[in-house]
Amino acid sequence: MTAKSDSTKKTRSGVSRRSLIKGGAAATATIIAAPYVSSTARAKGKTIYINTWGGSWGRAEAQAYYMPFEKATGITVKPITPTSFAKLKAQVRTGHYEFSSAGMGRSDSIRALNANLLEHIHYNIIGLTDYPPDTIGFNGISRHSISTNLVYNKKKFPNGGPQSWADFWNVEKFPGIRGAYKDVARMAPFALLADGVPKDKLYPLDLDRAFKKLDQIKPHIKVWWKGGSQSVQLVTDGEVDMMPMWNTRAGFAQENGVPLEVVWNESHMRRSNWIVARNAPNAPEAWQFAKFCMQAEPQGTFCRLMNTGPWNPEAYKYIPEAKARMMPTWKDNVPLAYSPDPVWVGTNLTAMTKRFNQWLVT
Repeated sequence: MTAKSDSTKKTRSGVSRRSLIKGGAAATATIIAAPYVSSTARAKGKTIYINTWGGSWGRAEAQAYYMPFEKATGITVKPITPTSFAKLKAQVRTGHYEFSSAGMGRSDSIRALNANLLEHIHYNIIGLTDYPPDTIGFNGISRHSISTNLVYNKKKFPNGGPQSWADFWNVEKFPGIRGAYKDVARMAPFALLADGVPKDKLYPLDLDRAFKKLDQIKPHIKVWWKGGSQSVQLVTDGEVDMMPMWNTRAGFAQENGVPLEVVWNESHMRRSNWIVARNAPNAPEAWQFAKFCMQAEPQGTFCRLMNTGPWNPEAYKYIPEAKARMMPTWKDNVPLAYSPDPVWVGTNLTAMTKRFNQWLVT
């Protein structure tokens, strides 16, 4: 069932879900002001709609989060796919809600915050001292981390392949077929790293310098991939010898026997947040769900299934070490990575994406 058709589905009372959601928004402000009392009996029968990804991602969330949360609270969680910033913006502006909560990258969270699309955190539910430092921020609570890493085919480089973005740019020392990620938020900092900019000096990005460096590698890129499944296909079929790739997909490729080496040096570690739409219905329940997802066992289960990095360090108790070593928040990988400045990226993403897309076709 599509999100559109589901949004008009009739409840047992004969009221459409869209009408029910819109009507519930008016009560949210009152609920925020009142002390929060967790009550399974009170919550039983409620439904919250989450904007997220489908496929294997959705199945992992259902196993780790939706079903255990419903069992613990009586609140049903239903996904609306795929993740869409445009839908978040439209529903807040119109008051016609398809979902209350969403998972999104921190840069998109900044965009949403700047556009006044986010509900303030219900601290009486989330709490301020229950989680590691920097877990809560930008009107959201950390969901997990995914990194974009340099990967290479070990058969092509049996004695060791490129270990940095400078190596990726060095076509003489490391000859081979290259792919690249059609995403300026990753490729611009990779270009600057290749040009000698230290990890801690990347932001604000010097885009003129980055595009000058990108000009050097552009003739050597066979394919610019856009989606995770495409990247897996490229390395599985041996169409490329090296390229940037999400650690999640790279891990699955390795598990399926692809001779892939994942380089953690200069990896791009991107954090995702759980957020709640401004004036959303069932906002307290949505924050309750976000808090549940930060617990060690649910987060450990999801990250084990999807190779994402947990932000609750206790989650690693539920992840085998061999699997944990392939996650961006693993203790040995964090010092090798860099994290983007979400405020700078969120503010400048639209303009630099436009420039990048024009550059690709010139």
